[in-house]
Amino acid sequence: TVYFNDFEINDGGLMDSTSSPGSWRREWGWGNPTYINPPEGYYCWATAIEGDEKLEDYNDLYLTIPKIKAKKARISFTAYLHEYDDNAYVQYRVLNGGWSNLAQHTSGYDWTNYQYSTVEEDSDSIQFRFYFDKNSQNNYSRGWYIDNLMLEKFQTSIIHEPHADTYNPYGPYQITAE
Repeated sequence: TVYFNDFEINDGGLMDSTSSPGSWRREWGWGNPTYINPPEGYYCWATAIEGDEKLEDYNDLYLTIPKIKAKKARISFTAYLHEYDDNAYVQYRVLNGGWSNLAQHTSGYDWTNYQYSTVEEDSDSIQFRFYFDKNSQNNYSRGWYIDNLMLEKFQTSIIHEPHADTYNPYGPYQITAE
């Protein structure tokens, strides 16, 4: 595990990198939501952290996670998605490259655990973000809530070299792990 945060003590270093900051309505926020209860504790990240808060129509909301050093990584988190014809994506990129969709979410109306892995990349760093695409003309969507975030990196191959004092006619071995 490279990173874990349940967001009870702090915001975990995540950053609201929404395309239209400065709006009178909030975008992503860290805190104690008044609309739903987090799965554990009191705090999480959400697109509508306050109970009477509504999301602006046709808005792109991004919550960016700090980069990790890895060629292949897994993201795990608990999420609650309350939307009406909107889109929610987990995205990743390598070393300042373009963002790629790793998964798309639909409404669950309950806290659910998710886990996604990237493919092995020709890069030394990977960065994840949550992208909520508010594309419908309604103000009933409370948006996306994120808690218990964990990032893991993988070593994708292990080379076993034979020891000088052993004889094995079938080695050395290469073992590939997911």
